[in-house]
Amino acid sequence: MRWWLPILAYLLLPLTASAQFELTPFVGYRVGGLSFDPGIVCIALVGVECPAEAQSRDSELYGLVADVPIGSNWMLELLVSRQETEIEFDPGPLEIVILDQDFDLSILQVGLLRQWQRDRIAPFMAVGIGVARLESPAETVEGSAIDEGRLAASVAAGLKLPLQDWLALRLEGRGYWVDLPASLDGEMIQTELTTGLTFRW
Repeated sequence: MRWWLPILAYLLLPLTASAQFELTPFVGYRVGGLSFDPGIVCIALVGVECPAEAQSRDSELYGLVADVPIGSNWMLELLVSRQETEIEFDPGPLEIVILDQDFDLSILQVGLLRQWQRDRIAPFMAVGIGVARLESPAETVEGSAIDEGRLAASVAAGLKLPLQDWLALRLEGRGYWVDLPASLDGEMIQTELTTGLTFRW
């Protein structure tokens, strides 16, 4: 029995009894991502190896963020987002045609948000840490596909523009760092711009 759940709820109740919870569905556009040598071998007239470059295409994303007040101007934040894109292959000097492959990136993070009230505008900053799920059926490196979770961190800044007591427009820019598998050699940096409607109650 999860006996500690009622105790945890009792301890958190004083922090949230008089505060506004926020739930924000959002959409946006993300740039940056995978960029690597897929190790593809082509047969040239002189029998040399000519690996092509591969990278993920910039694309749209969607997601949801929930904010729970934990003190004056501070919120505990839970963020989930998903980007559906493709890995694009540069055909290289010999113009070998390789079909693009689907590439999906799902991110789940928990973090802290700090906001300030400036007249009717509320600027904020946030940090988060969690897991990025990389998924692709493409045989990109040494004949293996990508399908695993990796450590991910982010920083964000933005504005909340109240429309009603219970509704606000949220504009945000966020940058991500994702630790890549050893086979992809390195890390992934992405940036995004998003907009969403924040529902308060």
